[in-house]
Amino acid sequence: MSEIYLSKIKKGDTAQISFPTYPELKMDAPISRLGNIINPQNRTFVVEVDINNPDNRLKPNILAILKMNDYTMENALIVPSVIVKQDMKGKYLYRVKKAGENFIAEKVYVKVGMSEGNVTMITDGLKAGDKVIVAGYNLVANGVKVRVIK
Repeated sequence: MSEIYLSKIKKGDTAQISFPTYPELKMDAPISRLGNIINPQNRTFVVEVDINNPDNRLKPNILAILKMNDYTMENALIVPSVIVKQDMKGKYLYRVKKAGENFIAEKVYVKVGMSEGNVTMITDGLKAGDKVIVAGYNLVANGVKVRVIK
């Protein structure tokens, strides 16, 4: 694992494990050991996880993908990463705004935090309860009338 994660994980933390060879096989297990040496060639360290292998499908050196929680923030605002766009002024997305009897798309510049998978944390520019446009996000522009689907 990259040395950047050394201070973010510890023995006993849970790892989610999957195997490309066996896509249906997924398991959770605690980290049993963190290596004591940083490899100077690639700046990584060893992470060991003890797992059960009752049917002996898993072989030595089989490729495993481990996911571990390296960051937690309570009440974070997250949006699908794909709706966050960028122009010369910065990153933005479209929020739904009430305009009389109608709803319109409002371009809102945001600051983004961490991303994981297909979601991105928004650290500034939105507040809890704001509705953002996720369906047809590429078809709207600032001030365009939109239909809200509940």
